[in-house]
Amino acid sequence: MVLRLDSNPRSKALAGELVECWWNGRFGLDHRHDLWLKRFGVTWCVESRHGGSGAQRQRDYYSDEMSARAHLSALKTDHGDSWKWVPFG
Repeated sequence: MVLRLDSNPRSKALAGELVECWWNGRFGLDHRHDLWLKRFGVTWCVESRHGGSGAQRQRDYYSDEMSARAHLSALKTDHGDSWKWVPFG
């Protein structure tokens, strides 16, 4: 059974709203980095992953969008300049 997040308001609230998604353009467990900017109501989350799909994720929460975007920008700067925006939807 597949549950679509938008079909259940409670599931969507738990998953948050994906605002932006970035990838550093590299493959391989030692080179790949992914970044997500999410919103949970009034709380913002920057989620990062180093490695493939099974890698552990780091989540940092912020009370405002500006702080979350500052952290996202710092992470992108720390890991090179080859970031690619990943369209979703």
